[in-house]
This record gives sequence, C-alpha cells and structure tokens, in this order.
Amino acid sequence: MKVRYRLLAVVLLAVVLLPVVVLPLTSGENRAAVDLTVGTVTGAGVDRPPDAVALASQRGRGERFHGFGEQFAPFDLAGRRVPIVVREQGIGRGRQSLTTMVDLVSGQGGAWDTTYAPMPFYVTSADRGFALSGSRYSIFDLSQDGLAVVQTWGTRQQAELYTGRGPAEILAAHTAATGRMGALPAWTRDGAVLGLQGGTAKVRRTVERMAAAGTKISAVWLQDWSGRRTTSFGDRLWWTWQLDRERYPGWGPS
Repeated sequence: MKVRYRLLAVVLLAVVLLPVVVLPLTSGENRAAVDLTVGTVTGAGVDRPPDAVALASQRGRGERFHGFGEQFAPFDLAGRRVPIVVREQGIGRGRQSLTTMVDLVSGQGGAWDTTYAPMPFYVTSADRGFALSGSRYSIFDLSQDGLAVVQTWGTRQQAELYTGRGPAEILAAHTAATGRMGALPAWTRDGAVLGLQGGTAKVRRTVERMAAAGTKISAVWLQDWSGRRTTSFGDRLWWTWQLDRERYPGWGPS
C-alpha cells in the first residue's frame, strides 16, 4: 500500500508547496513517521518562519473518517473541518433557537465540533490511520475532495502514519507506541457504580434503598462533590477540585 503526502508550509497569505513524498507502507511494516520542520520561508515579500505547517494526503472517493477523540458528532467526519482544541461541550451545539438563547445568556451554546476531549488521531474505511504528535493547535480539514489536510500552528509537525487489516490492527500499532490503559480493578465489575448527587444524606438514602432492593453496588460517583453554586443560568458546580465538606460531611480523609 502506498500513501501520497504533500507537505506545505503556510505563512500568513503565502503558501509554499514542497515536493510530493511517497511513503510505502507494506503489510510487514504498518507504521511510518513524518517529522516536518520548516525554517524561514522566503518569497512573495515574506522572509520569516511560517505560522503553520500542513500535511496533505490523498484520499479515496467515499473514504470515511472516524475518531478524533470524544466527538458528539456524526460517526463519519468526512466533509468537515475538525479542530483539535479542548472546549466546553456546550448546550444546544448549533440547534436553534436553543443555542442562540444560551449564547445570549452565558456564551456557552457551543457548536457541533465542541468537545471536552479531542484527539488528533483518526482511522479510515480504507484501513489507514494518522496520529499527530505534540500539543499545538491543529485543524483536520476533510472538506476537500480527494485530500485530507492537517494544519498545525507552529514550525514543526510530527505524525505517525498507519495501515493495517482493519481498525483493530491500526489501533494496536498506535497504542504500541503511545501505551495502553491497564485493566480496571476487579471491583469495578463487581456491582453497579451509581452516579448520584445532592449531598451526604440524600446519597446515603439512595444507596440504602438500592441495596434493600437487591442491587449490588461497588461504588458511587458524586458529580457535585466539589459543591454547587446558583447563578443566573441555574445551578452550576464549583470547579475548585476540593471536597465540599459542608455538602458531603463524612466523605474523604479526615
């Protein structure tokens, strides 16, 4: 299998196209690395390092793109521009008139692409995978026919290219490099984990009723463990990451 990549350096309004690179990925070697660094770009009245670099690959007609971390969007993101930046998920996310109303009150309406946990990684229906390294802001542009473009703000772009016999093999190759999460402890599979809120008294009453009904419980997850506050937009959590001991007396270390 051969995947063609075009490397571009983007400087404000000037775009410099570098030569096409052909990277052969065979069944015996399903991973290749790309490390693109662009220094000062000269031409068109510009003599300075680029603001961004981009890597473009050819893609097949009808090729589907999946992944990009936690996305509350269609499973196939072909045809869209996917930004990789952590943001509040939002309320409404483009649905009207809810989104406009939320934006007017708090500016937190969000859009289809807002997510708490994006990742610069995808797999495609053509059994290809792509992972971007680093923490710089990037955008995956899948809106152009025949091309998949990833743009990174900075002078360097590092990426891993994968191929395999299906998504499982591609993910195995990717996590062999990044590491894999260990197995969850046995107690997580020994009963229900209840998501509760409302303070110690309410939580304990609910746990007692569930246990009396025969429910096997292994843990409780307290969404409001750090406390709640009332704003013009309703009840919200305190994002202090400290236990609210008035709301939850008797929890946590003494």
